[in-house]
Amino acid sequence: MKLKDVARDQGQFLSAPSPVYGEQNVTLRYRAIDLVWRPAGRLVRFCHCLSSAARHHLSAGHRSDSGAMEIILLYGYRFKIELGFRQAVHGVGSYAYHSGWPP
Repeated sequence: MKLKDVARDQGQFLSAPSPVYGEQNVTLRYRAIDLVWRPAGRLVRFCHCLSSAARHHLSAGHRSDSGAMEIILLYGYRFKIELGFRQAVHGVGSYAYHSGWPP
């Protein structure tokens, strides 16, 4: 089975309001499916998400007990974390240390 084939079967998708922080009036269509992924050699839960904001993403997790909405919520946190690191590096100057400091 190919993941792109999973995305084509629109009848298997469910609808729900977005659980992602800051998104209001956004409806998601999502589908979670457990598949054995050869590179990982184990069962992986794939969550394909389509947003009414014309975005889509595919997330994967190794915990088969995670619900699709939980996976989508955690994926949303990813952007906040990346933005925090970017601000720390460029705005605050974090990680600008040198070995041997202080002199």
